[in-house]
Amino acid sequence: MTLLAVTSLEEFDCLSGLSAGTYWTSGSNVDPLCAPLSQYSWCSTGYNMSPSLISSNKFWLSTTVAPTPAEHCLAFAISATSVNGLVHKYCNESLPFICQYTVECPSSDVCIKNNSLFDSSGKLIDSPSYGFWTAIGNYTYLFGNQPMTWLENYAHCCALGMEAFNIENLAEQNALTRFTKIKWEATTNFWTSGTSKGSSAGLWSWCEPNGPTIFTQNLVWETGQPDKKGGNENCIHFRFILNATGAILSDRNCGNRYSFACKSLIIKPPLMCVATCPTGSCQRSYMLFNYNPRSNLDELKDYQSYGGWYQGCGRMFLDYTKSAENWTAARDKCCEIGMTLASMESVGKLNCFSKLVNNVNGDFWLSGTDQGCPSKFRWCSRNRDFVPAEIKWKTGHPKAGLTCVYLEVRNGTSLLATADCAEQKNPLCEIRKKATPNVAMEMECAEIWDVPSEQIDLLFNVTAFLAASVSRNLMCFIKCVGSEMGLFEFGKAMSMEVLRQIELVAQENPVLLGQAMAAFLQCSAIKFNDDCTTAYEMYKCCQQKAPGVVSAIIYNNYDNGSISSPPIGCIPTRRRCWLSENYPCELNVCI
Repeated sequence: MTLLAVTSLEEFDCLSGLSAGTYWTSGSNVDPLCAPLSQYSWCSTGYNMSPSLISSNKFWLSTTVAPTPAEHCLAFAISATSVNGLVHKYCNESLPFICQYTVECPSSDVCIKNNSLFDSSGKLIDSPSYGFWTAIGNYTYLFGNQPMTWLENYAHCCALGMEAFNIENLAEQNALTRFTKIKWEATTNFWTSGTSKGSSAGLWSWCEPNGPTIFTQNLVWETGQPDKKGGNENCIHFRFILNATGAILSDRNCGNRYSFACKSLIIKPPLMCVATCPTGSCQRSYMLFNYNPRSNLDELKDYQSYGGWYQGCGRMFLDYTKSAENWTAARDKCCEIGMTLASMESVGKLNCFSKLVNNVNGDFWLSGTDQGCPSKFRWCSRNRDFVPAEIKWKTGHPKAGLTCVYLEVRNGTSLLATADCAEQKNPLCEIRKKATPNVAMEMECAEIWDVPSEQIDLLFNVTAFLAASVSRNLMCFIKCVGSEMGLFEFGKAMSMEVLRQIELVAQENPVLLGQAMAAFLQCSAIKFNDDCTTAYEMYKCCQQKAPGVVSAIIYNNYDNGSISSPPIGCIPTRRRCWLSENYPCELNVCI
């Protein structure tokens, strides 16, 4: 045990219920082993006293007598009248004392801010890349996008100038629960700074920059927790259950890997620059449709009058020539017929589309824009930023001040360009031609990269896949699927999205979750000169380390459950010998 250290006002209130008297604490401003004379420290823990405690009037016993310069040690005074607080005493006085069980927190040399991560003004460089930031109550929270051990979590938060995540009281825990019901963009499993390491009595404490702080008694634990399973669970794991249960605690092995989480006093969370997209809902107008019993679908009336229809690259396209519109109206025109303004988010899709419309010439609005965020273009229909390596701009584009993107199609060549959003152009609309999201995503990527079904099946036969010689097209197919699922972009794994998928597959199985987290940590570090090779090597690595998890993610396609229904059932095959639309030389055949 160690001599008492009163590290929080909650602990202060707990001690106030003891018998009246004055008891020694380990607080001092004289011991050279603790701190300089000007700094109070808890000598039993080796940590400096929290500045917030020192500045709190409640912490000190109210008295009109100032301490003498020789009174360097602190005692806790408890009176029958509930006037309690710390007082200065001569260190050689004889007083009763209180011993307490304590935990082993990381030493102060583990908690060091990494100044290289900050710019000259003290701001964290590229702060959005670390994960999901939010401010709730008096605190800013960072829910990270990298798995690590408990000790790594503690040190990582210190490096970012924050402290490892903790929960002071039930009110803070309830606030976190309420927030998850409104908006949640992160994963759900995180480390905290909580531990019972070194405490023979199983005392749980938060490891904070100024030393261990005991838990309040009314925090919400998961049912049956803490259970010290196998005697090896000494660290506190925090989990968001996105329903009425909310935010709960459990004990886990300190060597497990969960996403890191940090906390600090309120600061302005970093704002990401995101292009401004139309905010209205994109819904079809059913007044424009009739039910077709043959296809069992609502089909667009007089669809031939809207323009040229094309089917390929896993999509149905329409070059909407019925009317020219400004950029915002073009988006609405596509929406009202059950489609979206097209996006050319990959080189593969752009090349495939160019072959599809080989004899077409025209300029067509796409869903891209950098409105409100110059030079950071975004595909509004896909809710994704441009990937520079995947964009083929017309020479001289993008042009400053021109914020909306169109597609220039000339005799089998398609290039992106920018224009004033108020210009009148024909929309290019698109929709997936399959209704089931998993099949549609797979077939779209297969058509773009000309990958046969037997090669796709190979991806799920782990033994055969790992031994096979894989084509370049199949590598790019893997990248395409990863991008469509939001798991791979900018030449790397999208950490937060991948971790969310892992959690959904693991379903709170700690062993499976740990295996998948370890695989992600190793495989996500892979990097090659081109994205197709990088995606393939990452996939191969994951199939070696956690094959069941990888296959489940692809099969289930979590977080991507949108179901599309094309506005027409099929597109008539055009025959060269047609004399007119009314007198074809052969019956129309739908493809």
